[in-house]
This record gives sequence, C-alpha cells and structure tokens, in this order.
Amino acid sequence: MPRYVTGQAIEGGKYRLFIVSPEQLGIYKGHLPRFARLLQSRAFCKMIKHVHIDEAHHIYTAGLPKHGEKAFRPAYG
Repeated sequence: MPRYVTGQAIEGGKYRLFIVSPEQLGIYKGHLPRFARLLQSRAFCKMIKHVHIDEAHHIYTAGLPKHGEKAFRPAYG
C-alpha cells in the first residue's frame, strides 16, 4: 500500500529533502501549486537551510524559445 505525503507532514518538518520542479515554486498555469503554498508559511521557510540548483547553466536557455521550438521549461524564463 503506497504512503501519501501530506501537507501537514511536510510543513511539520517530517521530511528534510525536497526535489521540486521550478513550476512548483510559483503560479503555474493560473494556480498556485501545493509546494508554493507551503512557501507562504514563515515557519516552513525558517526550516529551509539549503537550496541546491542542478543544471543552473541550463536555466536561462531552457526558458526561451529556440530554433522554432517552444521553450522547454517556460518557468525557467
């Protein structure tokens, strides 16, 4: 039986590591994702000690349309 992560468990500090896409950090397609809502909590934000960005060299270009193709990750733009 799979276990589901609840917002209360996350906000309560049960988990110490989160891997999220940039779309989870702000308004995406007209709504605020669950993780972005957690970031509005001052208590939750105080628990954040480190932020690691993988592929940082790729962020700017992935958010731009290139070679007639749409942007790969518009949120990066």
